[in-house]
Amino acid sequence: MMKPSSWKKFAFPIFLAVLIVLGIVGARLAMRHPQAHAHGTLEKLLFRPVEAYNFELTDHDGRRVNLKQFRGQTVLFALGFTHCPSICPATLSHFAAIREALPDDVRDKVRFLFISVDPERDTPERLKEWVTFYDPEFLGLTGDVTALRGVAYKYKATYTKGKPAADDPLNYQVDHSADAYLIGPDGRWMMAYPFEELPKAESIARDIARVARSAK
Repeated sequence: MMKPSSWKKFAFPIFLAVLIVLGIVGARLAMRHPQAHAHGTLEKLLFRPVEAYNFELTDHDGRRVNLKQFRGQTVLFALGFTHCPSICPATLSHFAAIREALPDDVRDKVRFLFISVDPERDTPERLKEWVTFYDPEFLGLTGDVTALRGVAYKYKATYTKGKPAADDPLNYQVDHSADAYLIGPDGRWMMAYPFEELPKAESIARDIARVARSAK
């Protein structure tokens, strides 16, 4: 049987080790937004919605647009670029399927946005042609580096321009986060869907309908 003095001898190191582990976990959680990767559906939402970052960008018709302009509507948006070989085409195809799955009374109350993080190549004209190919109601947005970095930072996303080809400075890839972000009609960030969740069109459409119908 351990003597009281021996127990005290080992208790403090154990307590200290627990504090260190909790500190590491807490730091990791603090580095990500509480809405990120909320397990796919509103029913499993782990945290309360928070105020969404009000970005201001330029749309594919050359107009200045900020997120607050969509108050009263539900917004689903993602980051990407038009030269993206696979992820972005898949994202917008999933967006089209989600929009199609929305109930008739909700569909016109939802805006789907695609934010290009490649302003060097993605002119408004190219962005409009590319985005509206998937659905005429989709809206493409872009901006300068400062504005785009602000969006990425506030939504805990990342993007990095790759090294251009030796014979063509405009031949490069952009690595970027592939989450889709759901903003409620009251301007609150509801959750982020990981890319692998986006094929679940019916489930996400139910989430969006629930959020859209919550607007007063």
